[in-house]
Amino acid sequence: MIKFLGRIRYKLMEKNKIGQYLKYAVGEIILVVIGILLALQINNWNNEKNNRIESERFMDRLLKEVRYNIEATNREIDREKDQIGSTVAILDMFNTDASKRQSRTLDSMLFICIGKNQIELKLSTLNEGLNTGSIALIPSDSLRTLLYGLQTLVDEIKHMEEINAEDIDNNLTPFLYEHLNWRTMDAEFSEYSDESGNTAFPEHDNLNVLQYMLFENLIDNRFYNSKEQLEEYENFKNTLELLEQMLE
Repeated sequence: MIKFLGRIRYKLMEKNKIGQYLKYAVGEIILVVIGILLALQINNWNNEKNNRIESERFMDRLLKEVRYNIEATNREIDREKDQIGSTVAILDMFNTDASKRQSRTLDSMLFICIGKNQIELKLSTLNEGLNTGSIALIPSDSLRTLLYGLQTLVDEIKHMEEINAEDIDNNLTPFLYEHLNWRTMDAEFSEYSDESGNTAFPEHDNLNVLQYMLFENLIDNRFYNSKEQLEEYENFKNTLELLEQMLE
């Protein structure tokens, strides 16, 4: 079409028809501009299509990661509830008549209580989305906002887990090393009890730890830390479940 107009324009120049020449020249320019705009629009359509495909693939992978993290969080929620129950049981023993206390019960509760909980999260897809800009391609504003804020929640959980772990390592465990016969406890509840064998100090009664106010304080603190950690886990789980719904 442009070549055709060019030939007409050339003939008009030869015939000295300037007015018609200008009309055809303007028409030729308009066609060129229209062609450029169409090409740009087609390119934009292709880019939008590619971005949509990339976004859908990213969201599919992210959904799998979110579902894995929901399961991992549920496991730690169950463990945290068990630990809270164990601290409550030990605290109740302080108010129980000494004749009704059982050393084996104390050992079993302590074995649970000293465990350090940590959610083993998978975050590779989320981190990829943050680093490469894949999250920015997601059309939903609310979903993007939730994803951008997820790392902050993870950091808060890790911080709480560190606080609990430090309290166990620096406070509760040193006290138990001094006042508790670990081998007696391990002989009953450890998976390696067959190898570790029985204590050489059978006369030691682990119930003796109940005479120390420091031990009561340590268990009481363990209770409150575990309650806070459970709350963090449950809030995180709620966020993950909301993400799951939005990604489906």
